[in-house]
Amino acid sequence: MGIVDFILNMAGLLLWFGWKSSRSQLVVPNAGVSLLATLKRADVRQQRGHLLPLLLGLLLIRGLVYWQIGSAVGWAATLHLSPVTITFPSRYPGPMFLFSFLSFGLALLHAFLWLSILSLLHPAKVESPQNRFVQTQLGWMDRLPGFLRPLVPGVMAFAAWLAIAPLLSLVKLNPNAINFGHIAQQGAVIAVGLYVGAKFLFALLLLTQLVNTYVYLGADTIWTYVQTTAATLLRPLHWGPLRSGRFDVMPLVGIVLVFVIAEFSDRGLLWVFRRLPLF
Repeated sequence: MGIVDFILNMAGLLLWFGWKSSRSQLVVPNAGVSLLATLKRADVRQQRGHLLPLLLGLLLIRGLVYWQIGSAVGWAATLHLSPVTITFPSRYPGPMFLFSFLSFGLALLHAFLWLSILSLLHPAKVESPQNRFVQTQLGWMDRLPGFLRPLVPGVMAFAAWLAIAPLLSLVKLNPNAINFGHIAQQGAVIAVGLYVGAKFLFALLLLTQLVNTYVYLGADTIWTYVQTTAATLLRPLHWGPLRSGRFDVMPLVGIVLVFVIAEFSDRGLLWVFRRLPLF
């Protein structure tokens, strides 16, 4: 069921990305833009306007399915935050609907974090389909200074925890919360833990760069985008005998470092979370 939930979250993200892309299509004609081009953009918006209701339907229907199937097989849905895992009992419909929306919300937060990191690592002035996609999905976040963009998903995670933690406490899914100060400290640790999930983005970029070093993957712009982004990520490792001609182990060393740092970060956050409240 965990794999099913992951696949449905990916489907939900595709619906979100499609809907967000349609909103970026301006209907008001600009100077020098033909009426035909304007009509085409309006048609795209009309075609994709149903994607948000489809996403809402997906989240509602899968909550119902999780309840029916989960209660029959004794499945307990789990929401994995970096320092803590929340378990939702499947024998009642309420927790399953709550889990369905929270699971997608967490996936969306990770997506925003990944996109904001990509916008920081890749030069925005370089015109490419990948850059346009990132800018479209980030929306107003893309207009912030580069160093502020990756901070926004953490603030969102903190605010979301402040909003849902009292509800989780009410239904006995967060029984350790003592007061608002305790909840705020939990939210701060969980917000920091969100960034540990970026290890998969870094590993994917570096692994693709490693393969591209020894295998020609083609001339598509996506490989140029990955290469440029990975090069920015590997800049601190440009020392020592890690690269000599075609021999380049920097991506491999980078992957190892990413997971080592993430592992120690996970342990540190768990240690702090178990000792909350600190004051």
